Amino acid sequence: MKKNKVFYKAISLILLTVSTLSFPANVAAASIVPQTVTGSEHEPNNTFATAQIMHSDYTLTGYINSAGDVDYYQVTFPISGYASFWLGNIPSSIDLDLFIYNQSRTQIASSTGNGNAELISNVAVTAGQKYYIKVESFHADLYDASNPYLIRTKVQMNSYAYFSQNPTNFSTTNLEKTYTSYDSSDWKSLLTNTGCVICGYAMILNNLGATLTEKMKDVRTANSNGDMTDVASMEADPYSVMLAACNITNSSAITYSNGRFNIAANKNPMSSAIETVAGKFGTDYELYRFNSAAATAAYKKQLAAYLVAEHPQGIGLFFKNGSKTHLAVLTESSYTVGEDFVPMSPTSSTALGYSEELEQNSESFNMQPTAVASDAALLGTKAATTIEDGDKFIIYDPYHESTSKGDGILLSNSYTGKVYTWDDLYTISVFY
Repeated sequence: MKKNKVFYKAISLILLTVSTLSFPANVAAASIVPQTVTGSEHEPNNTFATAQIMHSDYTLTGYINSAGDVDYYQVTFPISGYASFWLGNIPSSIDLDLFIYNQSRTQIASSTGNGNAELISNVAVTAGQKYYIKVESFHADLYDASNPYLIRTKVQMNSYAYFSQNPTNFSTTNLEKTYTSYDSSDWKSLLTNTGCVICGYAMILNNLGATLTEKMKDVRTANSNGDMTDVASMEADPYSVMLAACNITNSSAITYSNGRFNIAANKNPMSSAIETVAGKFGTDYELYRFNSAAATAAYKKQLAAYLVAEHPQGIGLFFKNGSKTHLAVLTESSYTVGEDFVPMSPTSSTALGYSEELEQNSESFNMQPTAVASDAALLGTKAATTIEDGDKFIIYDPYHESTSKGDGILLSNSYTGKVYTWDDLYTISVFY
């Protein structure tokens, strides 16, 4: 028998008023509506064995449409972290409860209030493991075949990697003395002036826990004589991503002489293809390129929301407007994508390189040479409007005058959102 139903109802309503799902501390949760991809329940799903598969960040409609009806759903999260489970829009004629089970089908959480919603937050989950969600009526003989409930689950990492290109917020020791044989620019200058793609890819790969598959030397830990040791499984950060982009095969390509560190590579680390970086970190990848005018701004928003729901580790949004180019990492979205949405296939040609993406032009947004005193000083007349629906997307923007201002912010509050529109979205990059 249930106890203190009125108390549970009050707690449930308080929770839903404050936040339906948790978001980074510097983002107002109230600005994010708890719905991204919509779909519907498919019967039969009355047992563990017939549980309907759903995905993180999807919202489904379902019905308790007969006496004794129970609905089961199954979700496998793509990343480890903390999941929230939300049962909402509960018809007033019935009292629905929410139960969560692990892969062994052992109950690990429940919410049994009697309000119009149930919420279970911060359940530790493991990537690749199955979790089951059960929805049932407290009074088994009561049902409502006409009014649907909503069910949603969302996983988030405990923290997301953030690398700022200018000013940098990671170790750049000795990078001002590091060069490739291909280019005369030192690596610190390359990063601060044209490093948005490198920093963005480093964030996503770091969120995945990816490391270099080959031993490499880290110039940042060299002694005063330039001596370095091999580092196995170097974690993803802008330096290691630059090494991957150079496509060198072993650490002997990294040497020191005459006060400088030399990388024996025949390409600028800013001009290498995405498949090269993915291969060096042992991940898969997909690239979506909008090369047709038929890709409307509305479609681009839907695809971004759809893909980030599938890949909560973050996806790269690359914008291009004339000579201005920039990449930011999208990790959250509440933009609604309908059940009938058909995503485009990844670009068949994988040879899109950073050289295409990074316009070596001093007017380029990601090439601002120095820090600026204020947002207005940087943006100038470019900030006449703010990107549409920017309050429904959370990004990690590698360029900002202050590292704290790009770290998990609403797209509408970012430089990206003030300089570009959805029409400018040129590619979407995915690592997994």
